[in-house]
Amino acid sequence: MRRYDAVIFDTDQTLIDSKRLVGKEFNHTMLTLYDVNKTFTDLRREQYEGISMRKIIEAMLKSIGKTDSQIKTDNLIDRSLATFHEHITDALDALKRSDPKKELEKIICPGVVPLLTKLRENGLYIASYTGATETVNAAFLKATGLEPLLHARSTSNKDEDRIDVLLNAYGKLCKIADRTLHCERTLVIGDSIEDVKVAKKAGMDSMWLC
Repeated sequence: MRRYDAVIFDTDQTLIDSKRLVGKEFNHTMLTLYDVNKTFTDLRREQYEGISMRKIIEAMLKSIGKTDSQIKTDNLIDRSLATFHEHITDALDALKRSDPKKELEKIICPGVVPLLTKLRENGLYIASYTGATETVNAAFLKATGLEPLLHARSTSNKDEDRIDVLLNAYGKLCKIADRTLHCERTLVIGDSIEDVKVAKKAGMDSMWLC
């Protein structure tokens, strides 16, 4: 069996079961700003799986009739993101106030905490990567207590390709390790075929949790 030096996890639905809460707050955002009862799961799967949060919002705006010109002129993506950030932060704060242990443990995918703990004990470098923004990713990792178990995280604050977000996580791990962690000794774990594709592009092994 190959010995790995590093493991990079897709955050959403691999470390954190964020889909339900994110979907709810996307819907809250669309109702607040556009008076439309819609969320990202109403889109085609390829319009939200494995892509950045900014691109998901753009697809949602176009699905309710907003044109490229309107989106750009009225700065709708940034406006929508700002409102979504407020909603998701408030929602996580509400969970922490209601019953921190019970509610927040539901968000962490089964077995994640012991797995991350064991990997670190065995000397592996651990990172996460996601198409979510830094604001959203940080809020989830801090709320769930997973942040200290990771050496690094990589997010998408613009329209970065997924491969670039993955390689950013890898670069951070190399810097922390103060040496080159060879790609062929790095494992990518995720819940979608997109994780497998970007891992292959990067020359890394992958594990698809489907």
